Amino acid sequence: MEHHIYLTFLSALRSDLPFNRTEATRTIVQTNIFPPFNEIYQTSESALKELLYNRQLADDEFTLDKMFFFETNELKDEIIDEDNPNTTITTKAIFESQMKDFISAFHINLDWSNSAKYIHCDDIEEINSLKASILAMSRQIMMYYHDCLKNNDEDSTVVLHVDLTGGPRTAIMLMLAIIRLVAYQGIQIGSISYANLDNKTKTVNVYESKDIYLLFDMIAGFSEFNRYGSVHTLQEYFKKVPTKDMITNRLLDTMGDFSEAISLSSRGLFQSAIEQLDSVLTDIKKSKPKDNKFESEILKLMRNKIQDSYQTILEDKDNDLVYIDWCLKNDYLQQALALFVEYIPRTILKEKIISLDPQKFTAAKGDRRKVEMQNFNEVNQQIGKFLADLRDSHLKPFYDDIKDTLKKHIDGLHEEISDIRKLMKKSNTPITKETTNLANLEKNIVNHVDKIVISNHMTIKENTNGYQYTQFIDFLSNLVINSSNIIELNTFPFSIRYQLINLIISENPDIKTMLSIDEKNGRIALGTGTKYFAVRSALFTVLQNKANQQLLELIFGITINKEGLYQYDYENDFPHNMFEIDGLELNQSLTKSQANDVMDLLTSYSILKKTRNDSAHANEEKQGEYTTSHEIRTEMERCVNLIKTLSKHIKAH
Repeated sequence: MEHHIYLTFLSALRSDLPFNRTEATRTIVQTNIFPPFNEIYQTSESALKELLYNRQLADDEFTLDKMFFFETNELKDEIIDEDNPNTTITTKAIFESQMKDFISAFHINLDWSNSAKYIHCDDIEEINSLKASILAMSRQIMMYYHDCLKNNDEDSTVVLHVDLTGGPRTAIMLMLAIIRLVAYQGIQIGSISYANLDNKTKTVNVYESKDIYLLFDMIAGFSEFNRYGSVHTLQEYFKKVPTKDMITNRLLDTMGDFSEAISLSSRGLFQSAIEQLDSVLTDIKKSKPKDNKFESEILKLMRNKIQDSYQTILEDKDNDLVYIDWCLKNDYLQQALALFVEYIPRTILKEKIISLDPQKFTAAKGDRRKVEMQNFNEVNQQIGKFLADLRDSHLKPFYDDIKDTLKKHIDGLHEEISDIRKLMKKSNTPITKETTNLANLEKNIVNHVDKIVISNHMTIKENTNGYQYTQFIDFLSNLVINSSNIIELNTFPFSIRYQLINLIISENPDIKTMLSIDEKNGRIALGTGTKYFAVRSALFTVLQNKANQQLLELIFGITINKEGLYQYDYENDFPHNMFEIDGLELNQSLTKSQANDVMDLLTSYSILKKTRNDSAHANEEKQGEYTTSHEIRTEMERCVNLIKTLSKHIKAH
């Protein structure tokens, strides 16, 4: 069911002159409203009368549930009534009297006293006052909207009709801002009227100006398409403003194809859609529209902006890198990443940066691209395993040290538990870190870990949830003070929670009776009236005796930068044996620094592919080294530029 509401800014009559009805009368022309009801004293009457009259002809049950009027102090100024010089009248009273007479004469189902809502407006020539008025009116309209939806059927809609005529010169900005604001939140826009007053002939023409207003949607649609590849807003616009112009409809279809290609990250569809789009826009430039000329001419004005944005692709459409460049330039990060993972292998092989021995890489038969991708995937897997093994061997002595340090730290925590028990027997004073040696224990282990990191040029990887190992050290101290603080385990990343929960259950199966455990999601809940000393004891035992390198890496996050992990032996191995992969050969023209660039490129591709998998599968915790959009963008741009530089060198030599 539709619920109709109305918005306008009421204009005030002059209060310095007596109100003369004959002089003030203006006549609405090009209307079916018969005399004397087509006569008005102020322009605000005309649009409202036209709306009520025309809508009632179409539907005799039509009404306005709410009418929102901006009013100023001038609307209440007293004006001498020339017909009764001893009395005064106000603009507001004149307006209400005129409208009530009209509603009564045409038997319109409208209760003025319940429908009319006046919102005071100060001097909107002043910007802060203008903003305050926008908010005040928008709040009133949205309050009605939410109440309407709450008290009526779920399929109810609210339609706002607007008269843009009244008020000072800034009123049009005020009204447009309100329309856009409430439309964004779900209110439909009905008629948008403007009453044009001709004082010479004393006539008023009421024009429907919604088509001009909708141009905002059309322009916003082009901006949305250019920035995000979405054609939704443009399609919605042309549903409201249908066109028979074939070339405009062709444009919408090709834009839709382009949007689909972007959504699917399809290189083939992408190229085809851009070629079709360019063809249509070129035809628009040359066309002589027969229908909806205004919209067609707007299309011509917008054409250059769109065509310019993808000109680099059309100039080199067989180059996979230009598609990745274009996506990065236009902020299509996910699409750029998908194309990067899919097409960088082909580009590296096509540009002969590396070659793969077909005797060593024997992918199943298929088209060339599939074979290349399968072989490159095998290379990528070998690189991943090689780097992981190398990383583990590099990190093992450091994590052996960390493991010993953690054991000593927990020994210190056990001593603190014993001391706290003694303190509690002597005094009822609450136990805090400040009354114990816990702060010193924390400081010692943190200083030791930081020393390992700094002295060996390592880094501590911050989890995407903001987790750092110092939170875990703090958690252990909190457990010493109160074992029920085991609930803080839920604040850690899933991978840590999951492993620790399984390990402590393995250590003491009775813990399942002390805690409510959601093993699937790695979460716990406290029982009632239970002492959690046994849970704490199991956790400490696990950390001292069963904490392997994998668990410690999750907790402490110490890692080696890829730059310091592997160095290619150019003098002895070039052009073979990179990452110790048999059958992978570097281009013979590469210098030592360029060979290292290739190593860097292949390593980064491996990491970015993990990042792509994180994104595609919405992993809670990221496996790739690059976790922020800025890191991913920067690394892709760097890799693309590396390929361009290496390709240029290879072609020159």
